[in-house]
Order: sequence, then C-alpha cells, then structure tokens
Amino acid sequence: MTSDVKPSANKVGVKSIANVNEDLLTSIDKTASIKTITACQQIECQVWARINIAEQQLYLYKDGNLLKTFQVTTGNSTHKTPTMNRRPSGPMFEIYTSKKYPGGDYMGLGNMPYVVFIKGGYAIHGTTEGNIKLLGNRVSHGCIRLHPDNAKVFYDLIMEVGIKNTWVTVEKY
Repeated sequence: MTSDVKPSANKVGVKSIANVNEDLLTSIDKTASIKTITACQQIECQVWARINIAEQQLYLYKDGNLLKTFQVTTGNSTHKTPTMNRRPSGPMFEIYTSKKYPGGDYMGLGNMPYVVFIKGGYAIHGTTEGNIKLLGNRVSHGCIRLHPDNAKVFYDLIMEVGIKNTWVTVEKY
C-alpha cells in the first residue's frame, strides 16, 4: 500500500536549541498520528463501509464492529457501480446538487444530500424522497444511494473520525 504522507523536507530545520525539543516532540506526535491514520485498510479503519452490490446492502463498521446495515441503490446496467477497495478521496458535502444530473431535492439538501465522494464522480450519498422507494434496486448512475437518514449517519460518522480513518469496499458478491 502506498502512503498518502509525503516526507517533509524540513524535519527540525534550523531552530534555536530551546525550541528543538518542543518542535521535535510535536513533529513526532504529528508523524505518529499521520502514520496511524494512513496505515488502516478495511476493518482496521475506524470506519469501514462494505457495499455488496449483489445484496444491495451497505455494512457499516465502526472500530471493527458492525454498527448498521443499510439498503442501497447501485448503478444500473448502463451506469455500473465499479468495484473499489480504497480510502474515499473526498470531497464531502452536506448539501450537493449534481450538475450532470440535476433535479430533485431532499429538504433543501439538493439531489445528493450527505455526499462522500469515493473516487472521481462516484460517491455514497442520500437519495431524493421520490427515489427512496427504489432502494434495493440497481437504478443509479453509478453512485451508491442511501436513504437520506442513513446517509447522514454515514456522513456524520466520517466527520467524527475523519476521511483518512475511513475505508470503502464495493464488491459484486
């Protein structure tokens, strides 16, 4: 696995001796924290969303324990949801409206409330009120749709632990 952390060119640098110990400890703490954050995968992460396309289910784990199971909608036959196994790239928006597929609104939150982009244009997000009845079916344009209440649970959990402590797996079976 490659790390998202890039080495710093200025570890301690030219500083007065009085500041070196404090700065060094801060650097060590930050470096240790960053390494811990970027080292997790799947169930090792504080949050892991495992989406099973065949079952149309999202299994949400927190700290290695199954927290919730949510019904989802994934891509249709012409706009398939790709398999993935990665940290979400972001960004995240509480309120988001698609420019490519506008229309619909969920209580003022756009047509994609609580959106977490995983890779490129693929995201996990809430669906509009009119599409809630379609959960459990493959009818999206490739995104993973949730009931807006469940999307908020997922979104809030990532806001709590950070996107760097989150992993998403999308599997076909």
